[in-house]
Amino acid sequence: THAYATPEQEAVQESYADDYTAAQKEATVKLKLWELYDAAKNAEGRTKAGATKKYEKAASKLDSQIEKILKAKK
Repeated sequence: THAYATPEQEAVQESYADDYTAAQKEATVKLKLWELYDAAKNAEGRTKAGATKKYEKAASKLDSQIEKILKAKK
């Protein structure tokens, strides 16, 4: 993390990073972000706007979903 971090500080930071990454993956699955992203990417015409809007709405919830998961694991 930082050149001046103690081994204990480094371990705490690495543990948090691992927990955050796991929560991010879990939230991505719960919100179906990859499915919505693919649908938006592959849509055409009028359906593209709707699919993009659905994806953006779900993506905007990602941070709060990650926070919920991290709090639940404490």
